[in-house]
Amino acid sequence: MLIREPLMNPSIATMRQQYNWFGICKMQIIELKALICNHHQSSYRSFNMTENTASNSAPLKSPAESSFSRGKHRGLKIFFCGIFTGAILFTGIYMGRHDITPLVNTRSEYMIGMFNGPSPLQMRPVDKINPVMTAEMVTDVKADFVADPFMIRDGDKWYLFFEILESTQHKGIIGVAVSEDALNWRYDRVVLEEPFHLSYPMVFRHNGEILMIPESHEDYSVSVYKADNFPYGWKKYRTILEGDFADNTIVQHENNWYLFTSDRNDMLHLFWAADLYGNWQRHPKSPIVTKDSRHARPGGRVIHYDKNLIRFTQNCKPSYGWDVRAFIISELTPKTYKEEAFSGNPLMKGSGVISDWNGIRMHQFDAHQIGDSLWIAAADGVGRWREFGLGFFGPKTSKSIGPQFTAKSPYKKRQ
Repeated sequence: MLIREPLMNPSIATMRQQYNWFGICKMQIIELKALICNHHQSSYRSFNMTENTASNSAPLKSPAESSFSRGKHRGLKIFFCGIFTGAILFTGIYMGRHDITPLVNTRSEYMIGMFNGPSPLQMRPVDKINPVMTAEMVTDVKADFVADPFMIRDGDKWYLFFEILESTQHKGIIGVAVSEDALNWRYDRVVLEEPFHLSYPMVFRHNGEILMIPESHEDYSVSVYKADNFPYGWKKYRTILEGDFADNTIVQHENNWYLFTSDRNDMLHLFWAADLYGNWQRHPKSPIVTKDSRHARPGGRVIHYDKNLIRFTQNCKPSYGWDVRAFIISELTPKTYKEEAFSGNPLMKGSGVISDWNGIRMHQFDAHQIGDSLWIAAADGVGRWREFGLGFFGPKTSKSIGPQFTAKSPYKKRQ
């Protein structure tokens, strides 16, 4: 007996077409997720089987019910599209605030600017020239940022030494810039590189020579470098102290040498010696700061001012290198040490305008007297920019860094 299949109702065909359109939309979303998980083929087949079963078993509906169904499905499509779009925007905004968005390219980096004023405790940014040195000005290597500026004058020129964070190896090297007026600087070249990270290139004079003590905590050493042909040709001359020390700041006072240094952000050590290359000893008052990350880590050259010494420190709370503070040292001998905080602290801080070169924070400070009532200083700061676009195609965000003293040196550790 021949069984004839009944003709299909037009409303049922329309309904099936609507179901299939909505199914295709859902299938595209599922396929997008499946591509990420590398399971899109199996998900597609599973979805197709489910939709075909639902379509073949769907009950007959009247034209009015079919029209209502189309409107309902259209509303669901709009709803899910809105949810999907909102999720993308929310993710973009969230990632942008955390410097990792693919929708908003966020950049932040250290730069160097110049300050002047009647005293080292009353300094303001020099108008219209800052920043005077940026990563983009470095021409012989690819740089993420420049930081830790130290100046020195030799003859009729000023020389600015600073850390360059080299992009490829993510390692600190030392560069130099030159100026005739200590305001307008031109980048010269990289002048010192080691197998380990270098930063904080403190330059100073001793017995008519210009010397440098860069931070080399990865080498587990505090070493003096000499230049064969200043400002070039720097070579290690002698190691004066061994240890995992950072931001080594040296000063000569009343015929003795003193070294301020840190092995963590909340502790400041003090060493002394009668001769630069002599026997360095731990000061009896050391550590002079403990368990206080606001006042411990050195933030620039110790200077003589108004019959006292002034040491500068970087406040590492709430984060590394937040602002610069000053402390007046009223007594420093091989046996004694006294200081008090400057009443105007913080001496230097971020401008508060995020897009400024120093809008977020300031980190290090090097002051020099050039007249009876005139001081100049080089300082570094951090700013931030947000640009619309695909972040993974834009410049790499530079994170603020500094030794965190959490791992042993990969190079050597002396006992």
